[in-house]
Parts: sequence; C-alpha cells; structure tokens
Amino acid sequence: MSSLVDAVMFETEPAALLALVIAFISAISGLAWMCLAYPLTIYTVASKRFAAGNLFLFFAILVTLFRAPEDGTMIWLLADVLLVLGVFLYKKGIYRLFRLPNHAVFDQVVLFTVLAAVILAATTLINYRTTAVTITSVSSAVLAMTVYAKYHALLKDIPRYGAVLMVTPVFVLTCVLLVKALSGLFFPALADALFLKARIDSIPILWIYLGAIIFINVAAIGAALMRVIAKIRNLADHDQLTGLLNRHAIGREISRAEKAYDRDKIPYSALLIDVDFFKSINDQHGHDAGDKAIRHVAAIMSAELRETDRLARYGGEEFLAVLFNCTETHASKVAEKLRLSIADHPFVWNNHNIALTVSIGVSSITQVNSTKALLSQADKALYAAKSAGRNRTLLASG
Repeated sequence: MSSLVDAVMFETEPAALLALVIAFISAISGLAWMCLAYPLTIYTVASKRFAAGNLFLFFAILVTLFRAPEDGTMIWLLADVLLVLGVFLYKKGIYRLFRLPNHAVFDQVVLFTVLAAVILAATTLINYRTTAVTITSVSSAVLAMTVYAKYHALLKDIPRYGAVLMVTPVFVLTCVLLVKALSGLFFPALADALFLKARIDSIPILWIYLGAIIFINVAAIGAALMRVIAKIRNLADHDQLTGLLNRHAIGREISRAEKAYDRDKIPYSALLIDVDFFKSINDQHGHDAGDKAIRHVAAIMSAELRETDRLARYGGEEFLAVLFNCTETHASKVAEKLRLSIADHPFVWNNHNIALTVSIGVSSITQVNSTKALLSQADKALYAAKSAGRNRTLLASG
C-alpha cells in the first residue's frame, strides 16, 4: 500500500494532493453532520443522511485515488456506485429537512437501476461504459430532482435570489454529471480523457468536485440553520396551544395595516372575540376540555376568514382578528358569520356535545383616528355585547 500511495503522490502529486483534500473535506463534513445529529439533535434524521452521503463520497474518492494501475474497470464501477449512493442520501436528507413528500417509486427505481447495472456489468452482459453512463445518468436525475425540490422549498423562507444561490452548487454538480453521461454516450474518447483514465490526473475535474463538496455541504448546513431559525421565529410569533399568531405578532400586522391606510387609505377593521362562559367549561370539565374548546374555536374561525386576514389569540379565551381592506359594514357581516358558525358547531368532549358561543366587538379604522383607538373601541363594543347577554355582535359605532 505504501508503494501505491508513493506512486500516486509522486507521479501525480498536485492532483493526488487535491484528491486527498477532497477526501479529507468529505470526512470532516460527515463528522460535522454527525455532530448535528448527535449530540446536538438538530434535524437528526436529515443530518444522519447527510453524514452517510459524505461517507459514501469519501470512500468513492478513496477508491478512485488508491486504485492500482492493473485494476480493471470494475474499480471505476465501484466508485460510481458509491457516488450515486452519496447523491441519493443527499436527496433523502434534503427531502427530510424540508419535510417534502417522499417519492417512493422514484427511489425504488433508482436503487433497482443501479443494482441491475452492477449485476449486468459483473456478469459481463453489458460493458462498463454502458453501466457507467447509466449510473451517472441516474445520479444526475436524482440531483436534478433535488435541485428543483430544494429551490421551491427555499422560496417559502427566503427571497428568490437566495434560493438560487443555495441550489447553484448542486446544479453545477448536476451539470458535471450530465456532461459525463452524455460524453460517455456520444463521445467515448472525451469521456476517457475527462472522467475515466485521467480523473486522478485531471486537476480541473478535481477542482469541480472539491468546490461542489464544499459548497453543497455549506448550503445544506445553511439550509438546516435557516430551518432552525424559522422554527424559532415561528415559536416566537405563534401561540403554542392554537398555532395562531400571538399578541406580539398581531401587533406587527396591525402596524402593517395602519401604514397601508395612511399611505393608500386602504381600510381595515378589528374583531375582538371572547368565548362566552369559558370559566364554566374549565370548572365543569377540566382544563384539558378548556384547551380543546380554545383550539376548536380557533380552527372554526381560521377556516372562515380570508387568507389575507390575520387571527391571533389575544388572551386566555380572547381572540383578535384583523381584517385587511375591510370596511365596518363588511366587518360586521364577517363577525356575524363567525358567531353563527361557532354556535352551529359544538365541540365533543368525552362523547358529549358542548355548545359554545362567542361575543364579538367590531371596530373599523374609518370610525376612529388611530390603531390604539381602534382596539379600544373594539374592546368597548365587546364589553357591551357581553353586558347585553352575550352570543352577539356589536359595532363600536353603534
């Protein structure tokens, strides 16, 4: 082995050193992902898949680097198989990280194709070049699907230019593998020069692999951290019981509506909603029943409101809905629709239907001169609705 390493190191020293760097970075990246999985437990399943993918890539590079001159084409086949397994695990990691639906049929086809190609090559039913083209084409298809899925998943959290930047390294590697497959299919001599006989001697190709490994791992770690930050932000802005916006987050939405009104005179309204006799539910059925009642009311109102509206849990059994581009007349109709829908849908607790009603105070910015006054008027209207017997909607303006 030492003579083999010496041969590699001294006959093709720059390329060999570069290949060793690639192998080293793959190994370190794998260890980094394992640290994220254990003990940090950050996206454990996705991190383990990324770690395993780097491990397969590490061994693929070692097989390439330490081949002996007398080794046949099967050693290249082994390297290609390890590469496609690394790519496959990267795809699985991305899909797990972004909670994307699995493509079980596609995954099975990929694994079956690779296994069939290896068996056919081992039994000499097909030549190595055909097998290499098949495996490389599969790798390219897996990466292309991953690029597409990751790009659209990223758009939910970051601007378009950021998503493009984060998928570019994977896209480059996809193109490299596609060029390799096409050249092997149509230009065998070019494939030998670029990817087969001279792979360990081809510094440009090695630089592409090095850059791809570094930036793919950096982009993946960045995506994982971005998901963690998004989760933290979501927890900070949402009520844990209902999943609705909390008091702090709805304040930002009101400020946004206020700016739109000041700039373009786009009206907005507020509904302050209180569950009637909520304390009796807790007293008679327990706090678990009370929690379910709150979630039940929240779910009904979320389904009834428009996507452009915002709903928050404002207090214990109190909710605040901010209706964008909504006048007082329309807000009153929305409030009455919510009231009736809640009254028509009792929630079930221990096989018993428990009726719920709400009281709603309605206020519109067109009737006041500030957001503070808007909320104050909605609160007064809610108090008046409760004083008048509950299960009713009242306008702040009368």
